[in-house]
Amino acid sequence: MNQQELESVLANLNLSAIHFFDSIGSTNDEAMEWAKKGARDLSLVVADEQTMGRGRLDRPWFTPPRTALAFSLILRPTAAEKPLLSRTVGLAALALSDVLQTLNLDPQIKWPNDILLNGRKLAGILIEATWFEEEAQSIVIGMGGDGSPAGTTMQLIDPADGAIHDETYEVFVRRYTNVAVGEMEANQPFRAQIVHW
Repeated sequence: MNQQELESVLANLNLSAIHFFDSIGSTNDEAMEWAKKGARDLSLVVADEQTMGRGRLDRPWFTPPRTALAFSLILRPTAAEKPLLSRTVGLAALALSDVLQTLNLDPQIKWPNDILLNGRKLAGILIEATWFEEEAQSIVIGMGGDGSPAGTTMQLIDPADGAIHDETYEVFVRRYTNVAVGEMEANQPFRAQIVHW
């Protein structure tokens, strides 16, 4: 996995920019700093290895290289969304569950932010925000998860060489980001549900 490969695989997505890192402390930390410097809506941070990732309550989340997904999506909330951002984590969990169902998996959500598969944790979500005084300027939707979960045929990343399985990876990231930003094929999209849920 590298910057060029990611940009090629995700070329059809409506992303503003992608920053890829071979190794990073935390994709959320990087996304938060990028957001403070003016990153646009729909900017994505991706890492092959995450050494200081964290979940709720600052629980550590380590992402070994060539084995897992670690990315953080930056959104610039609209005026209508800003009073309702507490809904984001639950809706992001629903978005991730939706993605996995399209890959013929049967995920369970452990509210508010964990995704289980066959009773084992598959992925976690961490939502953070940048603020100006008392108003959110951006939200960061961080997601870390197993790229080749045991007991399934899903393989997003080849553990032998770290190569992306282009079609499956693109489907996963496209569905997750599209659901997150409001381009779901059916029902109300994630972003619309922030306001209408």
